[in-house]
Amino acid sequence: MFVRAPHFFHQQRVTIKLIVLRTIFAVGIVLSANTQLLYGQPDSSNSKVATADDTMESIPSINQTMIAEAQQLESLFTTAVASQFLAAVEQLPHAPARTIFRHNETKAWISEPAYSALSSDEQAAYESTELAPDRYYSTKYGTPLAFARVVELLGQHGLDSLANKKILDFGYGTIGQLRLLAQNGADATGVDIDSLLTALYAEDVDLLDVKNADGPHGTIKLVEGFWPSTDEVVDAVGGGFDVIVSKNTLKRGYINPARTPTPEVQIDLGVTDLVFLDTVHASLNPQGLFVIYNICPKLKPAPAPYVPWADGRSPWTREQYEAHGFEVLAFDIDDNKTTHAMAHLLGWSKGDRAMNPEQDLDGYYTIVRKHLK
Repeated sequence: MFVRAPHFFHQQRVTIKLIVLRTIFAVGIVLSANTQLLYGQPDSSNSKVATADDTMESIPSINQTMIAEAQQLESLFTTAVASQFLAAVEQLPHAPARTIFRHNETKAWISEPAYSALSSDEQAAYESTELAPDRYYSTKYGTPLAFARVVELLGQHGLDSLANKKILDFGYGTIGQLRLLAQNGADATGVDIDSLLTALYAEDVDLLDVKNADGPHGTIKLVEGFWPSTDEVVDAVGGGFDVIVSKNTLKRGYINPARTPTPEVQIDLGVTDLVFLDTVHASLNPQGLFVIYNICPKLKPAPAPYVPWADGRSPWTREQYEAHGFEVLAFDIDDNKTTHAMAHLLGWSKGDRAMNPEQDLDGYYTIVRKHLK
């Protein structure tokens, strides 16, 4: 049993800050040269979304690009679950173009069906954005296939199949990895504060049960809101998870920074460390895994300025995990070798906006397991 803390922050402000910070990091990493994701710096009110007019038509299509990416990653990831995750790319539905609408004042996004249901006076407060098909799987954060590293780590820590597993992705960012999990028979839930995602994935076809010819059917559930600080979001997300994952969201630099940054780049989860870890613990099945996996810009030591999104270490200490009923399986592991190899295979080191992964990127992961009792 856990106690939910009262709200002690202004949710709209925190929503904007977190989306902007996550997008700044996405802008900082040069994504696959094949998909040519061209983003401008986010403005002070919210993040900018690349539109169909911002990029050339993707040739090959995003589905074809992801199939090619999966084939490249096959040599890097060797567990059965990672291989199954990558193989499912060939069954992904064709990515559609979508039109979404943003409120001029609140900056909240709504779907085309929701916009159509408004009166003409209400519609006047919105501006439309056309999203090209490649945005369906990449959104603002690039290829979902980087999530294969998370699945590989799960396989290395005892997960031999995704079938019938209940998985929560905290700060999911795109439906792509959730769909791949579901195509392997998992019940995948994503929770995120970004209303763009709710607007983008509002069609019935996005959330239908995923039928699999060779195994159990999977499901996808998306929840918008603050977890675990909002009661209705906690209720909507539910519990009984076998795995809870945070990829590029829970970072020490955002939550408990090693050096004090400016307030504009600090994130308040809305609950204390005690409540957050208690909620994770309560939401997991016995022996369930909590995985924090982050790819970050290189963290430079003092006297260089402290960049919060570059500090991808665990927000919590080994002792805090243990005090909340977790067994620490891996703590702040340097994952640079695999991160750099994956960056090269995904093409981040190629093209006009190429990066040098060895000089520009760090990778970290922490994995803890809920005790049996």
